[in-house]
Amino acid sequence: MIKLGSIETISFRLFIVFFLFSNLFTRIIGIDINAITYIFLVSTSLLSIRYVKENTVSKALFFCLLIFFIYHLDPRFSVKSNIYSAKDFVIPLLAFPIGAYIAKYPKKTLSFVNIIYLPFILYGVLQAVFYYTGLFDVLLPWDNMHIYYQIQSGVQNMYQGHLLRFFGTMNAFVEYQVTAVFIGLILLLNKDILNNKSLVIFNTIILVLFLGLSLERSPILMFLITIMIWKIRLFDLKRIVVIGLVILCLISVHPRIDNYLINNSTTQYGWIRFRNIITMSISEDAAVSERKEVQWEYSLEVAEKNIFGIGAPNLSPSARTADKYQISYIGAHNNFLAYYLAFGFVGLLAFFIFVLIVFLRLYQLEVDCGRFGFGTLLSFIGMAIFNAPFTGKCGTVFFLIVGFLVNQKIIRDSLIKYLF
Repeated sequence: MIKLGSIETISFRLFIVFFLFSNLFTRIIGIDINAITYIFLVSTSLLSIRYVKENTVSKALFFCLLIFFIYHLDPRFSVKSNIYSAKDFVIPLLAFPIGAYIAKYPKKTLSFVNIIYLPFILYGVLQAVFYYTGLFDVLLPWDNMHIYYQIQSGVQNMYQGHLLRFFGTMNAFVEYQVTAVFIGLILLLNKDILNNKSLVIFNTIILVLFLGLSLERSPILMFLITIMIWKIRLFDLKRIVVIGLVILCLISVHPRIDNYLINNSTTQYGWIRFRNIITMSISEDAAVSERKEVQWEYSLEVAEKNIFGIGAPNLSPSARTADKYQISYIGAHNNFLAYYLAFGFVGLLAFFIFVLIVFLRLYQLEVDCGRFGFGTLLSFIGMAIFNAPFTGKCGTVFFLIVGFLVNQKIIRDSLIKYLF
């Protein structure tokens, strides 16, 4: 007789494998197997519910989940549209119990993830190397065809100028790179309890190498923000000296690096985007201007007239692809605006309450976990101003990490009790 624990382990491992590699497998074999990912995500979530601690965080998440689910019973849209929209907005929240399962068995679960992560991040590096050496279409023909089909279907963000936005084993650069960053960091957080500590360090080095090759500012900034809040302690003289030396070295070589990257047709556009953030030249950034003048302005106009939202499928990229003739798609390029338009004021308020409660919970954790959580939360909130990291696969990673963190042992009183 198979024990429940064995079923949990099998379901979890299959979920991780298909979550990280189903898009790649689909491209190689030419058969769409992505639905398997969601089958194992849901099954693992259901098996893991018993590990979720009943507290204000889990209750707030359940309230969000309930509102989001109700909105996906919208009779104005087809069943197909509502299901595909739920894949973007509702399914990611189901990763929360999986995080609780990892918190219960961190060594067993994360040691497996550590092994699987190596080919996952290595593929991104190989993709970048083959692109820079001109061997991309020869050695990765399935990826080359994916780019072709994406461009033919009207997708316009596959490149930064002449630089490919490396999508690794997934279908989009954002979901792959954000997933790579935060799975890599959660492994680093738990390095001391895993079976192979040296593999964690090697994986981290490969991750940093990939981020450098990709030159994509959002995941790089999310990585740096999380690391800075997590690892850099204030008033630590040794760290201040080291950071100061690193900054001085960067400043001393900056003109040469800057001139090379600006004059290189491949890296030019990506570097300009990254430099605009470093130099705080936000007003000169084309992506920010486009969002402000087009996407945000239009989204705010619609939001002002629809306090109860316009229906989640109208904000869902998956529903748009699946049922393009019914969906009046709005690309808000702001996760908070997207939640407001999809679920109205009540849905956005429920999510804000959830985030606030998570913040308060993180304060009660052991310092290392708490600071890691604050860094993760802040980086996702920062990206949510310009994109939608709480949805899709990025959202799955976020809610999984939150589920892991808030189910850790509490070591101090609530911040509210401390303040009042």
